[in-house]
Amino acid sequence: MPDVVTALAIVYVLGWLVGLITVDESFPGRLVVAAAWPLGPLAFLVVVTILVLALPIAMPRAAAVLALLVGVVGGMLYFTM
Repeated sequence: MPDVVTALAIVYVLGWLVGLITVDESFPGRLVVAAAWPLGPLAFLVVVTILVLALPIAMPRAAAVLALLVGVVGGMLYFTM
């Protein structure tokens, strides 16, 4: 497990350095952007979660098909492991 933590720390530090070097902003702005860059993937996950939760309201048939597919794939994974 420490290898994963080390790899994530390296990615974070490299992203922080890239943010410091490439952002066209004053130094305090660069620090904020560099420190906040991991929020992008988190925002993506929040948006996708909201869209999946809104799917049954917007398109009930598509939600039923998606639920069926998730159930079938989940069952296949559960019973083959």
